[in-house]
Amino acid sequence: MYRQVNVHEEDSWLQCILWRNHPSEEIQTYRLKTVTYGEAAWSFLACRALHEVGEELCPEQPEIADAIQQCFYVDNLMMGGDSVDELLHRRKAVEAALLKKGFPLRKWASNDPTAIRDVATEDVEQVIHVGDHDVIKTLGVAWYPQTDTFRFLVDDQDPRKTTMTKRQLASEILRLYDPLGIMQPIIITAKILLQGLWKIKLKWDDQIPAQSHHEWQQLKNTLPKLASLAIPRQAIPSNAVHLELHGFSDASILVYGCAIYAYCIDDQNWKTTMRQVPRSTNGKGQSAGPDATSKGTLSYLPNQCISELEAGERLIVKHEVKHLQQIHYRQEFAHLEEKGTPIKQGPLQQ
Repeated sequence: MYRQVNVHEEDSWLQCILWRNHPSEEIQTYRLKTVTYGEAAWSFLACRALHEVGEELCPEQPEIADAIQQCFYVDNLMMGGDSVDELLHRRKAVEAALLKKGFPLRKWASNDPTAIRDVATEDVEQVIHVGDHDVIKTLGVAWYPQTDTFRFLVDDQDPRKTTMTKRQLASEILRLYDPLGIMQPIIITAKILLQGLWKIKLKWDDQIPAQSHHEWQQLKNTLPKLASLAIPRQAIPSNAVHLELHGFSDASILVYGCAIYAYCIDDQNWKTTMRQVPRSTNGKGQSAGPDATSKGTLSYLPNQCISELEAGERLIVKHEVKHLQQIHYRQEFAHLEEKGTPIKQGPLQQ
């Protein structure tokens, strides 16, 4: 994706490198004219270029523009439709629009094979086999197309280690990649453990205390249990006629965070039990946007009172609910104040 985005001529001169294939050759100077992976602004520049494609399409094809702007997580596209025909039309329109701008799409996958039947074999995502299931890795989790659910594939991270440094611990914690926000209760527990090592001023290559190592091993031993969780990809049905968003938050001296749940009634009067929204999603239940709806944040090290931390977690809830409102194009939401005051009609106040 990044090499498909040109850098402005003047700025490209700041991306010069020296290179030679062999020590006997003269050193050559090369100028990198495209966005370079690893630069400070590489992610923003690439995503902004992608967003601009949607801006240009918006006047003539607003639905396709919305898919491009809302259904990407960096360079991963996840979108859906109410029928195979609708999804086929949307897929082809998005594909054509991006190809015209130099963004060819590949690694296609679908829970309905007919939606990608005309895709070249080399452009179809390769599945991996886990037991009796075909699995596709996406957004840090495993997607089971047959059941349209997300699951976790947890790697065994060398359980034989008897000692480890703070650097090694941080590395293992960072391997718990969770852009969907589902694993936050586990990840935040690991971060609290790492924060404790900072408090005692442990250096990166120092051995962590035996107690900290024991706590990490206990936490790591529970990770395989995550494989039994199945999270439906579609958090909100596309035919919902009634939707409620319920935000919960809490704070302690160690951490504060929130989770947002959706309660829906569809056009057949079927009620969906309150379900945690695994990610900011649009009306088709697609992944959309970088903000997860389950968040945990460590409290700052300086002493803070609980009231200050509670103010922080309430702010997170308001931000996440407001973002979901925008995704679902709903202007009117009922807002129930924390202390049980009467419901107020209208958009959530910032």
